Amino acid sequence: MQTFQFQDAELLIHGGHQRLMTTEVTLTIVVHTESLDSLPRPRSEFVNGALEATGVFTLQCRAGENPLRPGMQAMLRVLAPASHRSRPYYYRLPILLTGSPQVASIGRGIRQYTWPYLVIDRPESDPVHLFPGRPPPPGELPQGEITLEQLVEALSSGEHVGQSNIHFTSEGGFR
Repeated sequence: MQTFQFQDAELLIHGGHQRLMTTEVTLTIVVHTESLDSLPRPRSEFVNGALEATGVFTLQCRAGENPLRPGMQAMLRVLAPASHRSRPYYYRLPILLTGSPQVASIGRGIRQYTWPYLVIDRPESDPVHLFPGRPPPPGELPQGEITLEQLVEALSSGEHVGQSNIHFTSEGGFR
Protein backbone atom coordinates (compact mmCIF):
# COMPACT_ATOMS: atom_id res chain seq x y z
CA MET A 1 0.00 0.00 0.00
CA GLN A 2 1.29 3.44 -0.95
CA THR A 3 -0.15 6.70 0.38
CA PHE A 4 0.52 10.08 -1.22
CA GLN A 5 -0.28 13.59 0.00
CA PHE A 6 -0.89 16.46 -2.41
CA GLN A 7 -1.41 20.16 -1.70
CA ASP A 8 -3.38 22.68 -3.75
CA ALA A 9 -4.88 20.31 -6.30
CA GLU A 10 -7.61 21.19 -8.76
CA LEU A 11 -10.94 19.45 -9.31
CA LEU A 12 -12.45 19.66 -12.79
CA ILE A 13 -16.21 19.05 -12.99
CA HIS A 14 -18.86 19.29 -15.69
CA GLY A 15 -16.44 18.15 -18.39
CA GLY A 16 -13.75 20.60 -17.27
CA HIS A 17 -15.99 23.66 -17.58
CA GLN A 18 -15.79 24.36 -13.85
CA ARG A 19 -12.60 24.27 -11.75
CA LEU A 20 -12.49 24.07 -7.97
CA MET A 21 -9.34 24.48 -5.88
CA THR A 22 -8.92 21.71 -3.32
CA THR A 23 -6.51 21.23 -0.44
CA GLU A 24 -5.20 18.28 1.50
CA VAL A 25 -5.62 15.58 -1.12
CA THR A 26 -4.74 12.03 -0.02
CA LEU A 27 -4.39 9.11 -2.44
CA THR A 28 -3.95 5.50 -1.30
CA ILE A 29 -3.04 2.82 -3.86
CA VAL A 30 -3.43 -0.85 -2.92
CA VAL A 31 -2.38 -3.76 -5.14
CA HIS A 32 -4.31 -6.94 -4.35
CA THR A 33 -2.14 -9.98 -4.99
CA GLU A 34 -4.74 -12.67 -4.29
CA SER A 35 -5.39 -15.06 -7.15
CA LEU A 36 -8.02 -13.54 -9.39
CA ASP A 37 -7.75 -16.30 -12.02
CA SER A 38 -11.15 -17.78 -11.14
CA LEU A 39 -12.95 -14.48 -11.78
CA PRO A 40 -13.91 -13.07 -15.18
CA ARG A 41 -10.98 -10.88 -16.26
CA PRO A 42 -12.07 -7.46 -17.49
CA ARG A 43 -9.23 -5.48 -19.01
CA SER A 44 -9.26 -2.80 -16.30
CA GLU A 45 -7.47 -3.75 -13.08
CA PHE A 46 -9.75 -1.28 -11.28
CA VAL A 47 -12.81 -3.33 -12.31
CA ASN A 48 -11.41 -6.80 -11.57
CA GLY A 49 -10.12 -5.76 -8.13
CA ALA A 50 -6.38 -6.10 -8.76
CA LEU A 51 -5.77 -2.39 -8.15
CA GLU A 52 -7.63 -0.11 -5.74
CA ALA A 53 -7.00 3.64 -5.53
CA THR A 54 -9.03 5.63 -3.01
CA GLY A 55 -8.63 8.86 -1.13
CA VAL A 56 -10.11 12.03 0.29
CA PHE A 57 -9.84 15.71 -0.59
CA THR A 58 -10.91 18.89 1.14
CA LEU A 59 -12.92 21.66 -0.51
CA GLN A 60 -13.82 25.01 1.04
CA CYS A 61 -16.78 27.03 -0.18
CA ARG A 62 -19.64 29.19 1.04
CA ALA A 63 -22.50 27.49 2.82
CA GLY A 64 -25.04 26.14 0.32
CA GLU A 65 -22.73 26.61 -2.70
CA ASN A 66 -21.09 23.18 -2.81
CA PRO A 67 -21.47 22.03 -6.46
CA LEU A 68 -20.46 18.41 -5.72
CA ARG A 69 -22.83 15.50 -5.12
CA PRO A 70 -22.27 11.83 -4.16
CA GLY A 71 -21.93 9.64 -7.26
CA MET A 72 -20.57 12.48 -9.38
CA GLN A 73 -17.60 11.90 -11.68
CA ALA A 74 -14.81 14.45 -11.86
CA MET A 75 -11.17 14.86 -12.87
CA LEU A 76 -8.67 15.45 -10.07
CA ARG A 77 -5.55 17.31 -11.22
CA VAL A 78 -2.60 16.90 -8.83
CA LEU A 79 1.10 17.73 -9.04
CA ALA A 80 3.32 14.64 -8.98
CA PRO A 81 5.13 14.14 -5.66
CA ALA A 82 8.33 16.21 -5.38
CA SER A 83 10.43 13.17 -4.50
CA HIS A 84 9.47 11.47 -7.77
CA ARG A 85 9.74 14.24 -10.34
CA SER A 86 12.54 15.56 -12.46
CA ARG A 87 10.28 18.30 -13.87
CA PRO A 88 6.77 19.33 -12.81
CA TYR A 89 4.11 16.90 -13.97
CA TYR A 90 0.37 17.04 -13.30
CA TYR A 91 -1.66 13.86 -13.04
CA ARG A 92 -5.24 13.93 -14.23
CA LEU A 93 -7.06 11.24 -12.26
CA PRO A 94 -10.64 10.32 -13.21
CA ILE A 95 -12.53 9.94 -9.92
CA LEU A 96 -15.97 9.02 -8.58
CA LEU A 97 -17.26 10.69 -5.40
CA THR A 98 -18.25 7.69 -3.29
CA GLY A 99 -20.06 9.04 -0.26
CA SER A 100 -21.38 11.99 1.64
CA PRO A 101 -18.79 14.52 2.76
CA GLN A 102 -17.82 15.40 6.30
CA VAL A 103 -18.78 19.03 6.84
CA ALA A 104 -17.10 21.49 9.22
CA SER A 105 -17.75 25.18 9.72
CA ILE A 106 -14.45 27.10 9.57
CA GLY A 107 -15.76 30.65 9.63
CA ARG A 108 -18.83 32.77 9.15
CA GLY A 109 -20.63 31.32 6.14
CA ILE A 110 -17.66 29.16 5.07
CA ARG A 111 -17.82 25.35 5.10
CA GLN A 112 -15.06 22.79 4.69
CA TYR A 113 -16.15 19.58 2.92
CA THR A 114 -14.01 16.44 3.08
CA TRP A 115 -15.03 14.14 0.21
CA PRO A 116 -14.11 10.45 -0.20
CA TYR A 117 -13.37 9.33 -3.76
CA LEU A 118 -12.41 6.32 -5.84
CA VAL A 119 -10.06 6.49 -8.82
CA ILE A 120 -11.86 4.75 -11.69
CA ASP A 121 -9.04 4.46 -14.26
CA ARG A 122 -5.32 4.96 -14.70
CA PRO A 123 -4.15 8.43 -15.71
CA GLU A 124 -3.47 8.87 -19.42
CA SER A 125 0.27 8.80 -18.76
CA ASP A 126 2.32 7.87 -15.71
CA PRO A 127 5.91 9.06 -16.31
CA VAL A 128 6.89 9.06 -12.63
CA HIS A 129 5.33 5.61 -11.99
CA LEU A 130 2.87 6.65 -9.32
CA PHE A 131 0.71 3.62 -10.11
CA PRO A 132 2.42 0.22 -9.78
CA GLY A 133 2.71 -2.17 -12.68
CA ARG A 134 1.95 -1.50 -16.27
CA PRO A 135 -1.29 -2.09 -18.14
CA PRO A 136 -0.91 -4.56 -20.99
CA PRO A 137 0.21 -2.96 -24.26
CA PRO A 138 -2.67 -2.26 -26.64
CA GLY A 139 -1.55 -5.05 -29.01
CA GLU A 140 -1.56 -7.78 -26.35
CA LEU A 141 -4.95 -9.15 -25.30
CA PRO A 142 -5.75 -11.73 -22.62
CA GLN A 143 -6.50 -15.26 -23.81
CA GLY A 144 -9.86 -15.46 -25.59
CA GLU A 145 -10.39 -11.71 -26.13
CA ILE A 146 -10.45 -9.96 -29.50
CA THR A 147 -10.05 -6.32 -30.46
CA LEU A 148 -12.93 -4.12 -31.57
CA GLU A 149 -11.59 -4.13 -35.13
CA GLN A 150 -11.50 -7.95 -35.14
CA LEU A 151 -15.10 -8.05 -33.85
CA VAL A 152 -16.36 -5.65 -36.53
CA GLU A 153 -14.54 -7.63 -39.23
CA ALA A 154 -15.97 -10.92 -37.95
CA LEU A 155 -19.50 -9.48 -37.76
CA SER A 156 -19.38 -8.08 -41.27
CA SER A 157 -17.95 -11.27 -42.83
CA GLY A 158 -20.00 -13.81 -40.84
CA GLU A 159 -16.83 -15.66 -39.75
CA HIS A 160 -16.70 -18.02 -36.82
CA VAL A 161 -15.30 -16.41 -33.67
CA GLY A 162 -14.50 -19.11 -31.14
CA GLN A 163 -17.26 -21.76 -31.24
CA SER A 164 -20.18 -19.61 -32.40
CA ASN A 165 -21.23 -18.06 -35.68
CA ILE A 166 -21.98 -14.33 -35.23
CA HIS A 167 -24.69 -12.57 -37.23
CA PHE A 168 -26.34 -9.15 -37.04
CA THR A 169 -29.97 -9.16 -35.93
CA SER A 170 -32.74 -7.00 -37.43
CA GLU A 171 -32.61 -4.77 -34.32
CA GLY A 172 -28.96 -3.81 -34.92
CA GLY A 173 -27.47 -6.20 -32.36
CA PHE A 174 -25.71 -9.46 -32.95
CA ARG A 175 -26.13 -13.09 -31.93
